Order: sequence, then structure tokens, then C-alpha cells
Amino acid sequence: MYGTPLRIILIDKQPYHLRKVFLCVWTFGLLPNPTLRSFGLPLTPDGRIIVDASYRVKGAAGVYSIGDCAHITF
Repeated sequence: MYGTPLRIILIDKQPYHLRKVFLCVWTFGLLPNPTLRSFGLPLTPDGRIIVDASYRVKGAAGVYSIGDCAHITF
């Protein structure tokens, strides 16, 4: 496998295009970081970022959030 960050060529020579991710928010711990409140992203009352099942932040194209700071809604 070789290529650029946005396009890779697999062993069978078929190109595979990746999606650009403009921002990924990730924290480590048991509670969301209080700094998240200053980002202007949609939050739950306890301070977690609201994301869908694919970790996309609600209403913010190209922004993903994973880890303890994310609250998945279905």
C-alpha cells in the first residue's frame, strides 16, 4: 500500500479515495474537558459534544469528535 494522505493504491492496484477530515476533537479521561464549552460546538448539559453514530459533530461539516468528550445520538 502506498500513496498520498488522500489517495492510496491497494495491492490489487485499485485506487481508494479517503475523505478529508478538517478537525477531530479527542480527549482522554472520564469527563469532558471544560475547554470544550469555548469551541462553540453543540453540547449536552454535562459538556459532551453531540455527535451522530459516525462521530460527526451535529451541524458542523467536516468536524468529528471521539472519546469521552463525545455523546452519540441516534
